[in-house]
Amino acid sequence: MMAELDLQGFFGRRSRITRSHLKAAHQAVASVQPSLQDAGEQGLLPHLLIPDPAMIDAIASDWRGRPLVILGEPSAAAGAAALAAAQSPGQVLLLDSPDPVLVTAALAQPEAVLVILDGPAWVRWMARALASQFSLAVTFVGDGTEQVAWAPDGVSLFSMPGSADPRFSGLCGAGLAMLSAAGGDVFACCEAIASTARRCFQEGLAENPGAMLAAVADASAQQASLQGPHWSLPSARLGIYGRWLCGAWTAMACHITQHGELKRPRGVAAAWSVVGDEPWMQVHSEGMIERWTIALRDQRPDLDLRLGEQMTAWRLSQEMARAEHQALQRSGQGQVTMRVARLDGPGLCEVATIWLHAAALVGGLRGDDPLTMDAADRWRVVLEEDILPEGDWQTG
Repeated sequence: MMAELDLQGFFGRRSRITRSHLKAAHQAVASVQPSLQDAGEQGLLPHLLIPDPAMIDAIASDWRGRPLVILGEPSAAAGAAALAAAQSPGQVLLLDSPDPVLVTAALAQPEAVLVILDGPAWVRWMARALASQFSLAVTFVGDGTEQVAWAPDGVSLFSMPGSADPRFSGLCGAGLAMLSAAGGDVFACCEAIASTARRCFQEGLAENPGAMLAAVADASAQQASLQGPHWSLPSARLGIYGRWLCGAWTAMACHITQHGELKRPRGVAAAWSVVGDEPWMQVHSEGMIERWTIALRDQRPDLDLRLGEQMTAWRLSQEMARAEHQALQRSGQGQVTMRVARLDGPGLCEVATIWLHAAALVGGLRGDDPLTMDAADRWRVVLEEDILPEGDWQTG
């Protein structure tokens, strides 16, 4: 089964959004879809430049069963770790800041593979300092900037578009290699990305989940002042995945510039929570939060566990999700459900492909190029010039 959107919970009795509103929003989305298609044809959407899965599998063949320490800019690291952490939660450690606790935890695993995502100056500085402390270290480059590719001396370098890009890393070379190292099926994942991308460039609304989701976001903002999406995830093992999805949306759908000067973003950052998270339900179920909800749900588990005679773990999670859905409907909070066959690598790749497509369309609707990262580039300059010692980060 392919990932599909269920909008039945979006048009509740108390909803401020009608089907005619959604139809008008889709017409607006259709006006920017050609520009996104052009960007894809020009190679500007790195997750659509799908690498050879056999090559990815070969790169990761020596890493299987070993801990993975992923060093990089926080959202890029989350993306690269997202699929692997969902597949094998205990195998991945994010080293996404110079936090001494994280560095100590990483150095306590010298048998781990240090995966460096080339990026800001602080990442290069830490990579140079730490690479020799691990039995194996590799660097992935391809972060969407024009900086010269770099790796510490003696460390293998893999140049793959999008691998160190905070928006796309989960579906590019680094993220797929991490998944393969965690035991996932990278061949099935590459096919899932390709087939879902084809669906997202179809003209019809019913057949195009990316355009449909973008229309939901636009109608929510225009008709109900619901500016930001909120993911409801069924498990905490998807936390890194949810963090990456939210960062990618925020970068593409909320980062608006004009003539080189940063404007106030239209829309607010995406957020996520796990089903049953009471602080979020405190505000969601009372209709006190200006967000629309997208719930990720699976059709059947790969693994289940009986909890007594009448209940299994998966069934209990489904009942909790149903209760949350009903609470949101009673409060007038519209909810879109994204259904996948399984919460495995291919299923999560399908969801992410749809999500990135929708984010880019929403960014285009809001009046600027959703693929720019100019404010982030200016932040890098601040790091290089004002914080790090002059010259320390520039050489390997």
